[in-house]
Amino acid sequence: MTKSIVGALPSRLEAADIERIKRKPPQDLAAYDYVLRGKILHHHGTKEANAEALQVLDKAIEVDPDYAQAYAWKACTLRQAVLRGYAEEPDEFNAQRIENAEKALALDENDMECLRILCEIHMEQEDLDKAEHYHNRAFVLNPNDPRMLAQRGELMVWLGRPEEGVEWVQKAMQLDPLGADGFAHLLGRALRADRRYEDAIEAYKKVRVVRDQHCAEMAACCAAMGNDNEAAKQKAETLRLNPEFSTELYIASLSYGNAADREHLRDSLHKAGLPE
Repeated sequence: MTKSIVGALPSRLEAADIERIKRKPPQDLAAYDYVLRGKILHHHGTKEANAEALQVLDKAIEVDPDYAQAYAWKACTLRQAVLRGYAEEPDEFNAQRIENAEKALALDENDMECLRILCEIHMEQEDLDKAEHYHNRAFVLNPNDPRMLAQRGELMVWLGRPEEGVEWVQKAMQLDPLGADGFAHLLGRALRADRRYEDAIEAYKKVRVVRDQHCAEMAACCAAMGNDNEAAKQKAETLRLNPEFSTELYIASLSYGNAADREHLRDSLHKAGLPE
């Protein structure tokens, strides 16, 4: 019970701060409040919100050039722009996000948020040794933070240990049941990698905002089970959400360190009939 309270408290406190920020006019915001507003916009996830988040985070840095989390969240928001195709010059954005993440860490080497975001960046770059290094440093700072447990679960999947990944993500969801649906996609990915296809589909059905990659993973699960009719439905939904979906581009975006795990997903996606 104590772990659940400790784990859920930071997000509940931040939620209260977010409600306060919504009632304040932008011209009255200081660095911390600018960062909170930037996080709100980041979580909206749209192209317009992403661009506004970057502007707001720049204001936070202008107000306090030594505020580590402003740089950390700018790095995270730049990453979102690249991953979702919002950046007109992705190479420049990639360079900026690494620069901002490193700046954040230089300002506060024990800031969990900075370490967590650096882990995310290195996972995406498939540098799993560095990702694990930064994650472990962050995890020690707060082993009861649900986001850290969920990130450990994701990292285990990339390291080829999906069974452990499932356990860590489930622990995160238990610690913060109100935010559990935010981790559902990580649980679905871990369960699929662990060949627990029916459970993976159930997890993906609980995702807050279903995206094409979630439907593609469900199609892969159905195909792996031999459920061709349901695989066809999920394939159709994948292509409805993203007519340009490509198996190879999707596979290339994932950070599997184990080639066999990558090939298994590729085979399942092809079996589901998703385009090359």
